[in-house]
Amino acid sequence: FRTEAIALASAGIIDWLAKLFRPIIWLLSKSTDFVVRMFGLDPAEQRTQISEEELLDLVAGHAALSDEERDIVEEVFNASERQVHEVMVPRTEVDFMDASLTVGKAIALAIDKAHSRYPVVRGSSDEVIGFIHVRDLLDTSLVSPGGKIQELVRNIMFLPGTKGILPALTEMRNQGQHVAIVLDEYGGTDGIITLEDLVECLIGDIRDEYDDQTKEIAHEARTGDFEIDGLISIEELLDEAGIEIPEGPYETASGFVMHFLGRIPVENDVVSINGLRITVLSMEGKRAGQLLISRNA
Repeated sequence: FRTEAIALASAGIIDWLAKLFRPIIWLLSKSTDFVVRMFGLDPAEQRTQISEEELLDLVAGHAALSDEERDIVEEVFNASERQVHEVMVPRTEVDFMDASLTVGKAIALAIDKAHSRYPVVRGSSDEVIGFIHVRDLLDTSLVSPGGKIQELVRNIMFLPGTKGILPALTEMRNQGQHVAIVLDEYGGTDGIITLEDLVECLIGDIRDEYDDQTKEIAHEARTGDFEIDGLISIEELLDEAGIEIPEGPYETASGFVMHFLGRIPVENDVVSINGLRITVLSMEGKRAGQLLISRNA
């Protein structure tokens, strides 16, 4: 309890000592600057901020952190370099609802697709007017089953595809939004992003009982082959399977196959590159659905 009294009593002495030694400190500082200049350096130049690699090394060596905590820190750094368009659900995979749908038909569609929120469009996927929550569809006090869903539409966020993942996460949290439309450079709909998608970039997959449990990458240990979903990103394929595909104007394995072939692929198409043999097992519309990756002997 006497610490404050001691601090006040010693403050005067410390101030007197500081004034007494100020000339000596000034002399030492100037002599150090002189030595630094002799080596061709600028003493006024401040030390650069700690690099990402240095900080990651510090985290890796911190005994108080668990492996999971270290992984999260590393994912945060990775996320800081990624953009929304890299992790969005592409437009071709989005289930839209048209504003002209009746509530009854929308409920039937929602049961079939099992999402909680659906973007609502007026005729075209580039004309998104908002989104609808399944909870509103089931609330008979809001609109009758024969009414149009446009009466239930909520406002939706729009984000440029080039927006960083972390700023997008902050903006969606601040505005209390769980889903946003991702726009391309022409202002058209490029896809959608959810708050869950962004959080998963930091802590890994969040799965519930309604999620598709099919793995994006299935490894056959006996043959060493990989069966993958065509929508898996090139970066994720490298991280999870150690398979490196050359960079190019594409973001997914399916996009790479289409780019390499120079046309829309068909089943049993084969791409051989860098010791890899990539076979199209199935199609999803106009893109490769499932791919088999083998290493050439």
